[in-house]
Amino acid sequence: MKKIIIAVAVILMSTAYAFANNREIDPKVIHTFKERFTGATDDSWIERTEFYEVSFTFQGKKLFAFYSKSSKLICVLRHILSSELPADLQKDLKSTYSNYWITELFELTSEDQTGYFITLQNAESKFILNSNDLNWELFRTCKNL
Repeated sequence: MKKIIIAVAVILMSTAYAFANNREIDPKVIHTFKERFTGATDDSWIERTEFYEVSFTFQGKKLFAFYSKSSKLICVLRHILSSELPADLQKDLKSTYSNYWITELFELTSEDQTGYFITLQNAESKFILNSNDLNWELFRTCKNL
């Protein structure tokens, strides 16, 4: 399961979204989604090799959910502000990465954990950090444009 969650994070940080029509998605997956996110609007789907991806609006927020081919919810993602991070992660950002700006930040929640992914950049470098606890760890180094 952890491999799939990491795959989701990599896809989200490296590709643009191209959404498929809901008619092409397994109806069981759509049913599971509608049960879990009753009242969701603007759902747009894409089928990936190992999972389904849906973007939607729920309770006024833009969310992304990922479902296995067997219609099990893998994780839910939402973009957040740095002020919404846990206090220890905010403190670590300010003390260790004050010379970088945030280009992307999201919270990824699965059945058994919540993690954060952040893309930081300055004139010389760009990289992605992740955290499931109190500290940030290097997830991936990116080419700077």
